[in-house]
Amino acid sequence: MDGILKLAEIINILEQNFPLDLQEKWDNSGLIIGDKNDEINKIQISLDVTESVINNAISKGCNLIISHHPAIFGGIKKINDSDVLGKKILKLMRNKINVYSLHTNLDSAKDGLNLYLVKKLAGENIKVISENIENLYKIDFIISINEKEKLEEILFKNNFNFITKNIDEKIFSIEVIELKIDLYKCLNIVKNNIKEIKYSIYSLENKEKLGTGLGRMYFLPKEVSLDEYVDFIKEKLNVSYVKLVKANEKNIKKVALVNGSGAEFWEKAERLGADLFITGDVKYHTALDSFEKGMNILDIGHYEAEHFFSEIISEKLKSKCEIIVFNEKNVFEVR
Repeated sequence: MDGILKLAEIINILEQNFPLDLQEKWDNSGLIIGDKNDEINKIQISLDVTESVINNAISKGCNLIISHHPAIFGGIKKINDSDVLGKKILKLMRNKINVYSLHTNLDSAKDGLNLYLVKKLAGENIKVISENIENLYKIDFIISINEKEKLEEILFKNNFNFITKNIDEKIFSIEVIELKIDLYKCLNIVKNNIKEIKYSIYSLENKEKLGTGLGRMYFLPKEVSLDEYVDFIKEKLNVSYVKLVKANEKNIKKVALVNGSGAEFWEKAERLGADLFITGDVKYHTALDSFEKGMNILDIGHYEAEHFFSEIISEKLKSKCEIIVFNEKNVFEVR
């Protein structure tokens, strides 16, 4: 373990793996409460930021809570002790506890929560259900022969692909084609090393699949009965109770999964030929519609699927800082 890190260093590690631009438009991932210059001595990883979660962080001497669900979702106009959220924010600030949340950006990342669950459930040939697609951009550097080799070396050392074209005897064009976020990263690196440089940026018609997005479609190593696979899921996820919409008796080979509250994806899963759709928080009328359409749905629960996020974050940070995991108990009890 390396010891104490600044919060900014921890955020950098997290955002390299789970970029904020992967979050859904309605989401609020990122630094919710805090100061990037704070030195972090102990981290608590928690699914939600409840009062008991905050109290545990205080008692254990943690000054950073990393949560899956953001502590603040919508806009707030007042922070005071007249409501639950206000009381929690005040307690966090009084005890100098930072809060950083990774929600749908963690779900959608290449090595995020959806993929983590699929691997637990013996998935193979994995594809993204709702894949992110972005335009490619081109940056065209115009540079003199004196600076040509220096720019080429900078681009090569930072793993940017480029094409060098000769405009005339003393002027060269060096083209770099990347996704927008990588293009501006390239530009910043170049400008930090070559102060005076001319360039133009163009949006291209070409698009690139990013390998990120909500949900995963996968295949099982062999066909199994629905009941057999449900038992396997309960064992691997360590859950004793699930809700199953058993719409047919066919064996299971192709499966779709969206962690959390992903019930709205069931029709897309059906169109993609899934034999079973796995998610949480399935409402009665959704279950009824899928049953009539002949689509099997397994509701594994919201908490039951998402508490595994702590294992992902712990793996990224365990060598950097002291970590504890503490979750509010599942608020739903099976009687």
